[in-house]
Amino acid sequence: MPIQEVPQVTADINDESIKNVLSMAFLQNTHTNTQAVCRELKAFVERYREWIQSQIHELDRMDTQNRPAGERLVAGMITACERMYVGIELIESDEMVAAAFAYANRAMYMQMTHPSKSWRAFQLAFVLTALKSTTLEYDDFRDTVDLIWFPTGGGKTEAYLGLTAYQILYRRLRYPNSGGGTTVLMRYTLKLLTVQQFLRATRLICALELIRKDNPMFGQEPISIGLWVGQSSSPNTLKDTQERLQKAKHKDEYSSLIITQCPWCRTAFNHQNFHMDKSYFYIACHNKACDYGKDDAKLPCQIVDEMLYRTPPTVLLATIDKCAMFAWNESSSAFFGLGSNRPPELIIQDELHLIANALGSVAGVYESALQTVITAKGVRPKYVASTATIKEAKNQVQKLFAKDLAIFPPQGLSASDAFFAKEVPLDVRAGRLYVGYFAPLLSRRKALTPLASLLMVAPFVKFGHSEQEYFDWIDAWWTQVVYHGSLKGVGNSHQAFLSDVKSHYQDYVNEFFGRDDEPSHNDEPSHKNELLLDRKDKLEKLGFNERFFNEVVSKDIKGRQGALIKQLTSNNTDSDNTRIFGQLAKDRSDPESVSVVLATNMVATGLDVSRLALMIINGQPITTAEYIQASSRVGRGDIAGVVFANYYRDQARSLSHYENFYPYHQSFYRHVEPTSITPYTHQARRRALHAGLVIAVRHGVTAMLGNDKAHEFYATDEKIKEVVDIYKAFCCQADPARADAIVRHIDGLCQEWQEYAQVLSAKRFSPKLYYKAQDSTGRSLIYAHGQGEKGLWATLQSMRNVEDTGVLGIL
Repeated sequence: MPIQEVPQVTADINDESIKNVLSMAFLQNTHTNTQAVCRELKAFVERYREWIQSQIHELDRMDTQNRPAGERLVAGMITACERMYVGIELIESDEMVAAAFAYANRAMYMQMTHPSKSWRAFQLAFVLTALKSTTLEYDDFRDTVDLIWFPTGGGKTEAYLGLTAYQILYRRLRYPNSGGGTTVLMRYTLKLLTVQQFLRATRLICALELIRKDNPMFGQEPISIGLWVGQSSSPNTLKDTQERLQKAKHKDEYSSLIITQCPWCRTAFNHQNFHMDKSYFYIACHNKACDYGKDDAKLPCQIVDEMLYRTPPTVLLATIDKCAMFAWNESSSAFFGLGSNRPPELIIQDELHLIANALGSVAGVYESALQTVITAKGVRPKYVASTATIKEAKNQVQKLFAKDLAIFPPQGLSASDAFFAKEVPLDVRAGRLYVGYFAPLLSRRKALTPLASLLMVAPFVKFGHSEQEYFDWIDAWWTQVVYHGSLKGVGNSHQAFLSDVKSHYQDYVNEFFGRDDEPSHNDEPSHKNELLLDRKDKLEKLGFNERFFNEVVSKDIKGRQGALIKQLTSNNTDSDNTRIFGQLAKDRSDPESVSVVLATNMVATGLDVSRLALMIINGQPITTAEYIQASSRVGRGDIAGVVFANYYRDQARSLSHYENFYPYHQSFYRHVEPTSITPYTHQARRRALHAGLVIAVRHGVTAMLGNDKAHEFYATDEKIKEVVDIYKAFCCQADPARADAIVRHIDGLCQEWQEYAQVLSAKRFSPKLYYKAQDSTGRSLIYAHGQGEKGLWATLQSMRNVEDTGVLGIL
């Protein structure tokens, strides 16, 4: 079988001189010891500048063909370095910036569970790079999307969480009377990933809220976090919350309410931690040893839409699909600044590569509308994004956000070294091992059986001869992650594991260790001796200690026979998937430990379990990005990952990748496909441009917000015209080649809206125009696709629903 070991990428920089500056404990004193901290920060950036000089020397040795590309790369490094220096100068010269930076480090220090409590070099460097453009709206890089491009598991989330903490605290200091409300909007493409990141970020928000309580300068309004996703994941109303709580109380299982333990002290929750009646809902910790349990204080997190609209959270985590509801829901305007509060200043888009194809094309139009609203309310938002696999990112960012792009860390002249990200030589640290498996005589279902069953017995054979090695490795290989490209494949694999794999596993156990039949009293002595001698002989050949095998290994072998098989697919409820994700972190000694997890692409992002080291990928995924993302789920801990690519004999894509196994795996980042989005083609405009117009006008013009205000649209109104012009500008900036068509289309939509409202107003006893009529006494401006009641424009309620349902008839 073809085998290729792919080196791992590390963010570690082996330099004792910068160890101190990476310490959050050191940086949290920035406001009281500014000069000393800034000297250390400058020395840190100086190390990067010295490395850039070495790259410039390398540039001198490049041939004329490659030199222009090399010069572009070096220019990017120099720009990033200069931005870091500028960030440090801002800390040095502005007391508010120094204080916000110090307390942001304090918050990161408080919430960190890792003993070192230090930044990775690239994380701190990123915060310094983006610091000025996040702080000052007039900065040259304010309209530049800073994209964190780093391999999976490298720490991208912590990098943008650090910037988030800084932005929240700086805004509270800089705008004491208007710095409350929603400050940061974080968006994700998958609900499950959004929930996971919500739980991850909640701990940071708890730390920030404790800091606020101890420091009056950060205001009286609590620092909080909210989850804004579909109803299948979190409750939309208090009534729905009450129903979920009753069901959860009956089952004594609270995953449907998202937060199952205190994010600060990790105490498990029961029904008493969820407080609600008809007018409120909050979560409290009752552990008296917890900072949030001493006075039964409310935890600064909210999961109910109705409560989020009433009290907008400081940080809002949402799925990108949910943003389609801005057109429908006037209450969501709370996220753009209630009262005197400013709108969001920082927008973070995680997993940027997933906003592609049809989803990306629709999202681009909605993005222009959101920027229009925030701009109309007096703020130029800063954008930050992250990804591990992307190509043609500049074009994607231009089409999505109408902005320039800066990738961090900038790529070095060598693909293996970008200073902040370096490949680890294979002789220093084992890489992720990819193994090609191809069974040309077996069908898809049958091809999996010998592979999966052999991998179930493999850890016993490979590691059972040494007690220390066994305990070091067995848990990493205990759980098989089996990845599929379709739900049908998951079903077929499940049937295989329940029947064929189970019997093959027993056959392999007998082959390697002898039959495990327990001799009975009725057996002939010769049969008993035959079984015992057979096992003893095989254990000696394998170099096993018989005592250790009988006491430990044999019990694990028998435990495998009752393998716990779980599925992670869209067929499950969100709470079921969340619970299964939690089970994956449990080691083999736990009764709930999973032996086999059959998954679709929902695990390609967000699954971060360090104990997993073994994966089978059934069939070659459609894209290289998906292949890299999926296979990167294993080998995140101390044990290197092993990935078996199970190539199908009847899949042309599998055959092609099997034939090109070595060149493909030796440089598979080169094969990542460019993302394709076309937000302003005629088809995309037809689906979404009117929805963007509704969002821009409804939320950007205060007088147009209410549901009954749709009839008051006049294209010549000064405030409406101002907002519409901003909307046009963002759309045209995203796709200059179609600017004329975009302007004509938006003007046509404005005319349609105005004429529709005027026609209804002119008729005596005519129904009034609403954005969404509640009954037959009104007419709707927008209506849902496939809905019986009609209005002016069919409008999406999710960015993934792009066409009406059609009915086919046989003629």
